[in-house]
Amino acid sequence: MLPSTGTVGDSYDNTLSERTNNTYKRELTWINRPYRTVDELEYTTMRWVASYNSKLL
Repeated sequence: MLPSTGTVGDSYDNTLSERTNNTYKRELTWINRPYRTVDELEYTTMRWVASYNSKLL
């Protein structure tokens, strides 16, 4: 098995996760804050993840 791209430790290793994290922050936490409870944030995050995943399919 060969590595897909780059070498270990490159910034390219986590580009997709960084993009997803930035999208989450921009669309959810920076727009809709402050949240009253942790439960409210968790529920909103669950809904956002479901919506984001359905857009990818």
